[in-house]
Amino acid sequence: MSSFTDAPFAIVYDDDAQWAVHYATKLIIAGFRVEETTSESELDRLVHSTPRIDLFVCDTQLGFSRNMPRGYELCCLLRDRALMPTAYVIGISSRDFSEQWGRCNFEFFSKSPVGQEDFEERVQEVYREIMGRRRGF
Repeated sequence: MSSFTDAPFAIVYDDDAQWAVHYATKLIIAGFRVEETTSESELDRLVHSTPRIDLFVCDTQLGFSRNMPRGYELCCLLRDRALMPTAYVIGISSRDFSEQWGRCNFEFFSKSPVGQEDFEERVQEVYREIMGRRRGF
């Protein structure tokens, strides 16, 4: 049996505390260790100080487009520092952002934005993939 410290690690960012806690709770139930934040400065601190991030969950309001460079810059940092060699990024949206995201060159995104109703299913899928890779499957 794996210990809790072996669990995949996730960071959740949403500027709405209620949603940040909501998503963090879903991740904990799925088996992740989680840090959640509503602060961009805290998010920067977490990204710079965490040795391994398996999953980054964010509100798409963070700005994942070249027109909103904050989110793009953060994901480039995650990729370039190789913190997430087999990591996943899930963007949460109550609207369909696929067209906006499709125009961006995010070759390092493993997952596209999901609606809130699809979140649990996507998280379980990602958890299984992460644990399968760790076990060599």
